[in-house]
Amino acid sequence: MHFIMDKLLGLSITAQLNFKDWLANGAIVSILTIILLIIFARYLKYRKLYRRSLNNIQQLEERIAEQNEIISSMAQIGRISYISSSLENMQLLYSNFPNSNFNNGDSVNLLPEDRERFLRQCHMLLSGEKNYFHDRFSLLINGKRCTHLRSGRIFRNQHSGQKKFILTVMDVTDWEQQNNEIAYAESLLSAIFENLPGPIFLKSVSSEFKYERCNPAYSGLLQKNPADLVGKNDFELFERPLASRIRNCDLGVARTRNIADNRWFFTTPDGKEHAMRFISRLLKHSDGSESILGFGVDVTRQEQIAGKLRRRNKELRLLLSQQPHASMLLDTELNLVCATPPLQDIILQRELESTPVCREICACNITDKAECAACGALEHHSRFICRRARLGENQQLSITPLENETGAVIYLAASIIDDSGANDSGNANER
Repeated sequence: MHFIMDKLLGLSITAQLNFKDWLANGAIVSILTIILLIIFARYLKYRKLYRRSLNNIQQLEERIAEQNEIISSMAQIGRISYISSSLENMQLLYSNFPNSNFNNGDSVNLLPEDRERFLRQCHMLLSGEKNYFHDRFSLLINGKRCTHLRSGRIFRNQHSGQKKFILTVMDVTDWEQQNNEIAYAESLLSAIFENLPGPIFLKSVSSEFKYERCNPAYSGLLQKNPADLVGKNDFELFERPLASRIRNCDLGVARTRNIADNRWFFTTPDGKEHAMRFISRLLKHSDGSESILGFGVDVTRQEQIAGKLRRRNKELRLLLSQQPHASMLLDTELNLVCATPPLQDIILQRELESTPVCREICACNITDKAECAACGALEHHSRFICRRARLGENQQLSITPLENETGAVIYLAASIIDDSGANDSGNANER
């Protein structure tokens, strides 16, 4: 009995010891498991962070590569070159100038006066006297004069704190040449506008035909300066009836793209009447915009002379209409200018202007001018008798030249006479 109790007691003690060992081993396993879980969780976290950082690095590299390509494209388009380095390296390169690779070697081509100015600017930049410069310099490359814009700058890198130097060069030779050509064209255009005696103007088609430019000859008609007309249209400068006619003309030029030739009659502020002949055409600019270009000629005197001639012809016709004799006036081309009613009846009421008289009333059909009485009167400035006229019986045509104050024949006066009148006519030539 005691033996059994001792066995049971021993087994109980052994079981307790085994249980404690099991508990101890289980705790260690649990702790290790927790540690492993923590390590794994940390691993997953840092792996995610690593991947995110790797993505950020890749995106940064792609962005840097893209920016480099953009800078390279901009440099090619703008014909830009640059050099960037630490301040210490640039100071060393500058000290060895011009034997160093300072600014890609272009600086050795600078003209002497510009080279000295460029070195002075660089010295002030590298010595800390200034942080930036921007200037224009001239170079001689392959015998051709070129122009460069050069900018130098000192800046501090935000991450490393190191001072950096960057020098940028832009070749603006072509642009400067184009600007010079544009400036020359503008000066030439201004000289034309300012010095031509005839009126000239430009109107914008897209801005209600407002004046873009005009010369003093045009603005002087309105007793204004050229700048006073810019930005205004014709309705602000002329009376409405004339402005409407001008606007219709401009609209027609813009629509049809044809050249217009018109005469405008108006009174200037000083009370003088003017007649202006304007030739207008459409002008298309390089940017696609369109303008009306107008050239004017003052034809006031010509209109006054033409008006006097019209009145004189009217009076002459009125005077001839009262004459009972059959008479007419011929021009130097032997065309009918005017005739009395009796002669109009003879030529069967033909048109009074530009009528070939010899074909109407003369039956001679002469081809040799030496045999023509009218041609003889023009040549010899004397009276001739034409006996070949298709007139009545015993009737002839007396042709007398009419001269102006200089002695030039301007008209031929022709009258129908009978034989008796011809015999009493004095020194008359017959043909």
